[in-house]
Amino acid sequence: MIAAALLAFGCEASRSEGGDAVSAPALGVERGGLELSGRVIDVSARASDEHEGWGEPYKAVLSDFAEDSRERLIRVSIVIHTSKVGRLVDEDIEERLWNLLLAHAPAPYDLRRAKGMDSHESVWGTLRVEFRRQVVRLRRASKSALQRASYVFDVSMQFRSTGGETGAWDGFRYSYRDEHGADEEQSVNAAFWRELERRIPTLIAEPSGETQHWLRAQGFLSSILSPDEVRRWMTLPEHRYFDEGCLQYTVDGQPHFTHLLSPFAAPRLLSMPLVLAMHCSREAIYVFSQNGQGGVDVYYQPAGSLHAWKTSFSFEEPVTARNFGFHVDDELICVWSGADAASARSFEVQCIDRARGKPRWRTKALPGAWRGFGVLEDSYVVVGDSAVFGVSRPGELLFVQRFESSSSRQHARRSCQSGERLIFSPRPGRVVSFHMRSRTFEWAVDTFDSSVLHCGPDGLVVVSEAGGYLLGMDAETRSPRWKYRSVAFPRDLMSYGHHLYLLMDRGVVVLHAGHGKRVAAFSLPFEATRFIVLGSRIFLDAVDAVYALSASSYAP
Repeated sequence: MIAAALLAFGCEASRSEGGDAVSAPALGVERGGLELSGRVIDVSARASDEHEGWGEPYKAVLSDFAEDSRERLIRVSIVIHTSKVGRLVDEDIEERLWNLLLAHAPAPYDLRRAKGMDSHESVWGTLRVEFRRQVVRLRRASKSALQRASYVFDVSMQFRSTGGETGAWDGFRYSYRDEHGADEEQSVNAAFWRELERRIPTLIAEPSGETQHWLRAQGFLSSILSPDEVRRWMTLPEHRYFDEGCLQYTVDGQPHFTHLLSPFAAPRLLSMPLVLAMHCSREAIYVFSQNGQGGVDVYYQPAGSLHAWKTSFSFEEPVTARNFGFHVDDELICVWSGADAASARSFEVQCIDRARGKPRWRTKALPGAWRGFGVLEDSYVVVGDSAVFGVSRPGELLFVQRFESSSSRQHARRSCQSGERLIFSPRPGRVVSFHMRSRTFEWAVDTFDSSVLHCGPDGLVVVSEAGGYLLGMDAETRSPRWKYRSVAFPRDLMSYGHHLYLLMDRGVVVLHAGHGKRVAAFSLPFEATRFIVLGSRIFLDAVDAVYALSASSYAP
C-alpha cells in the first residue's frame, strides 16, 4: 500500500479518525489516465541560429597537465608452475599475469619486473606472484566414453613494503577448479582468466591507522575497511537502484520496491508492467512503466493522497530501459526516448505538469540519438546528434543551433552540467562546452578516449584519455588542471566536498579536485558497483547489498 510506504519514507499520509493510515491502492491502480497532447514543437522546421561553432578543438596533450610526481617503485617476481598437459600453443602466462597486474596498479605505484632490475636498486615494495596450473586426465568409464580432465588453477600473491603499509594484494589467493572434456581446454582457460581479472583488487597500500583516521575525519565509517566489521545497510537480491533512493527487486516473481532510507520497511508491490525507471522523494513517488513498444505510463503518488494519477506517453520508437531517460524538478516531469546510441534512430522529449500530470509540451521526433539535457531556472536545453536547442518551461522554442553530426552508432552518449554550461560529447574522442545562458559553444577538446565524462566541484570537468589517464580541466576556460593515471577507468565517480572519489575494483581512490593529488585511498572487502549520495548520506551499492559509507547514514 503506497500510503503506508510513504509513511515509512517520512511522508505525511491521510489518516482515518482512528489514527491508522488509510490504505491506498497498490501503485499501478490509478484514479484516471491522461493522454498526452499539449504544445507540439517542430525543431527540424526551424533554421539554425547564427553561431561561430566551437572553433578549432584543443588537442589534449598529456604534458600540458600537471601530475603528482610521487612514485612507489615495486619489484615484481612472477613464478610459473605448470605441467605440459593443458599448455596451449603460443601461451604466455607470465605476460598475461603482468598485464593484469598493470591494469590494477594506479598511480603512484610503478611496477617493474625483477628480472629487468638491478638487484641493488632501491624499491618501495616487493611483490611475488605464483601461478600453478595442473591438468589431470581422468580415467574413462569405458572405451567409448569421452576423455575428461580435472583442471586446477591457483594464483597467490605476497606483498611487502618498506614502511610496513598494508597492501590489498598481500595474501591474495584465487583457486579455480573445473572438470571438462579434454577438447575444451581453451574455454576452461578463458573462463579462469575472466574470473581472475574480476577478482584481483586495485592495488592500495596505506598505513591502516592513518586510513582509519582519515575516514573518521571525513565522517565516514572506518569499519568499511574490515570484512569482519563492515555492516550491510540493506541485504537485497539482485536489484536496481533509481533516483533519490528507490530500490526495485523481485520477491517470489513479483516486482517490489523499497526506499534506501527505510531499511526496515516492508517491501511494496508494484502492480504494473515492466518498470523502466523510478524516482522517490518525500513529496511523491514516480514510476515509469513500459506500455507496449512505444508507450510509457507515469504513475505519480503524491504524499497525503489516497490515489495515484497516471499519464500515458507515446513515442514513435520502441522504448526500453536502455534508451529511456527522465528529469523531475519542482515544476515539470520530462521524459525522452533515444538515449541508446547503438539502436536509436530518433528521439523525442515530452514534458508534463508535475502537480497534475497535464501535458505541457512535446517535440516531434528528431533524427539520431539523444545526447544530453540541461536545466536553467526558466528553460531546458536538449542536445541531439546534430543540434542543440532550448525550450522554455511553457513550451516556446527559444533557439536551435546545429553542428556537425557523428556517424558512430556505438559511441556512448555522455553529458554533464557545470553551472550554466552543458558539457557533452558530440562524437568519439571530442568533448564540447555549450553555455546555455548565452547560447554559444565555448570550447572543444579532442582526446583518444570517450569512456569518462564527469562534472565535479569547483568548476572541474574530468575526461578520460588513452593510456588509462583521467584529465582534469577548468569548465570555463578548458585549461588543463591535472592528470591522474588510473590505468583502468573507474566504475563510478563521485564529487563530495572538494574531493573527487574514484570507485575502482574493490577500492576507492580520493583526489583533490583542485590539483588532482591523491589525498587518500582505501580497499573494500566487497565488490561495489556505484556510489549513492542522498544529501549528506553516502552509500556503496553492490550486487546483493547496499553498504553505508558515511556515519551520518545511521543518523535519524
